[in-house]
Amino acid sequence: MALSLLMGEWVVLMETIRQRLDQLERIDPDSVDEDVLADLYEDQQTLTRLLAYVEDNFARTFGGLPAPATWAQRVANAVGK
Repeated sequence: MALSLLMGEWVVLMETIRQRLDQLERIDPDSVDEDVLADLYEDQQTLTRLLAYVEDNFARTFGGLPAPATWAQRVANAVGK
C-alpha cells in the first residue's frame, strides 16, 4: 500500500504515532486488567510497525527523515509561535 501525502502530512502522521506510543508507554500496567493490557501491547506493536512503514516511505520519498520535534517545538507549534 502506498500513501500519497505532502511532506507536512507525513511529519504530522509520524508525530501523532510517536505521541500515541509515548502515551502507551506511560500507562501503569498495574492500573489495567490483563485483557486491556494485552490489547494495549498489541496496539503498541501495531503502531511501532506502522511508524517504521511511514518513516520508510518518508525517507524514500524525501531522501531522509526529518529531525524529531522537541517538546519545546511541539508546544510552540501548538500555540502558534
